[in-house]
Amino acid sequence: MISYPDKFSAHICQAQAWLSMVNSNQSVSQEETVNLRCLRFEHPKFGDILYEIHCKDAKLLHDYIPKRDYSLVLADIPYGFDIPGCLHDNTVAWGHVEVASMVRAFKVVTTARVWRIILVHSLDQYGPVKSVLEQECNGGLQSCVW
Repeated sequence: MISYPDKFSAHICQAQAWLSMVNSNQSVSQEETVNLRCLRFEHPKFGDILYEIHCKDAKLLHDYIPKRDYSLVLADIPYGFDIPGCLHDNTVAWGHVEVASMVRAFKVVTTARVWRIILVHSLDQYGPVKSVLEQECNGGLQSCVW
């Protein structure tokens, strides 16, 4: 007999996975890789996952990121909401030109044959984002709304 509801058990498993991720996050040592400024997360199935977080202009990725086999880029682009207390300039929403510049900059720095782009954007930006990804990427497009 199960003593907890399924949703609660799933919540506990998710919390344990999150705690495991937090505990395994560590800086990569210089001996392991030369001039690599990133963090490591040990995934239970896939082994080491190296990641780096930048708070810079994503349209200029090719200026500050070295060429390497990047398989994922995750970007939270400006929405134009101009919310007070926002940590960055969010007065103008990115359109087709800005999103295309960022995607092209990523294509310059990645040497991976297969990669993914995840863009967090507003509902009003769906058209330009979809258009750019259809033009610049040839592996298909999958939308997710939450």
